[in-house]
Amino acid sequence: ILPPVPASKSRPRNHRVRGGGQHVKGSPPEEKGSRSSRKINPHGLIQRGGIINDDTIPRFKCKIIAGSANNQLLEPQHGEMLHERGILYAPDYVINAGGLIQVADELEYKDASMRRERVLMKTEAIYDILLRIFTRSKEQNIPTSEVADRLAEERIEVIGKIKTNYVKR
Repeated sequence: ILPPVPASKSRPRNHRVRGGGQHVKGSPPEEKGSRSSRKINPHGLIQRGGIINDDTIPRFKCKIIAGSANNQLLEPQHGEMLHERGILYAPDYVINAGGLIQVADELEYKDASMRRERVLMKTEAIYDILLRIFTRSKEQNIPTSEVADRLAEERIEVIGKIKTNYVKR
């Protein structure tokens, strides 16, 4: 899983970033995945979204797509297309969870040391959530994007029940 790499004015557009112990060459959105790289890190496509679509998927030669760009799949069926091609997709909103966790805890906890520990604990759980998504995808032969959506819907349902049972109206 590749972390976002901050943009730099001094770094050329095609640069090498280190991720997961291997180098990954970044490239413009229209070239994403068309090279023989094993991973794609679409972190720089936040404004664009929908970079994984009918036009780009056939060009992907990678085995993994993992990055924090928002709305990478143009439409839900693109997750199915990646799955059919054997490309492991780490859903963007799962990888992005760390930022939301950080902001939520900053608002909730004023004690910086306590906040830091909670954030670390919660963000480390993202790894386990991704493993659960990948495992369930493999076991059920369904796209990782669909598994992630189902897990999110299950969690929302459980939280809704907790609120209904324990919060007075």
